[in-house]
Amino acid sequence: MVVSEEEGGAQTAIVIPDISGELWLNAVKDSEISYDWMDELRRADGALLFIRVGSDQDVRPLDWVTSQKMMARLGNGEDPDLATQVMLCELLRFLEVSLTDRPDGGLPRVSIVVSAWDMVDVGTFEKGPKSYLGHEYPLFGGRLEDIERLDLRVFGLSVVGGDLKVDADCRDAVQEGGLDGRGWVAVQNSEGKWDRHDDLTLPIAWVIGA
Repeated sequence: MVVSEEEGGAQTAIVIPDISGELWLNAVKDSEISYDWMDELRRADGALLFIRVGSDQDVRPLDWVTSQKMMARLGNGEDPDLATQVMLCELLRFLEVSLTDRPDGGLPRVSIVVSAWDMVDVGTFEKGPKSYLGHEYPLFGGRLEDIERLDLRVFGLSVVGGDLKVDADCRDAVQEGGLDGRGWVAVQNSEGKWDRHDDLTLPIAWVIGA
């Protein structure tokens, strides 16, 4: 995909990787990634990292004090899944060491997009997705505060504009009219508050400097 800010303006190629999650899992476990994808990363000066609220793929870190049975299993050679926050930290490290500087000499940009942001309660929304990440994934939240070679910005994203499981009005509206015009992006304003914007491309636009 090629995005142009305006007719005759600079163009940006957006690569959407069509690869399995196993590639990234192996990259984290073995600290290795194929030459092709490493070259792809080194040619890029920005990226988007998506994290879904309430994902059924979320892996929590073990409580090593009380998980004696799990520790016994480890002694038998079994390999538990890596905690999600460890994976996120390692993915961020790959981006930090691989992405190239922007053409204007600025740092590579990364949008952290917290999707399904419509599922959080009002209090969590007001605190913002960055606060949410720090609460749910403290290791990753701390890593976001300790980045020197990336320019980071965190967004909240809702594709459907509401929680389809509990919001009957939202569910009916989607069934009748589809997703057109339903979604929004949560963006932090100059006063530190989080506002909803209808333009779903804002996380991409920020990464490419549009």
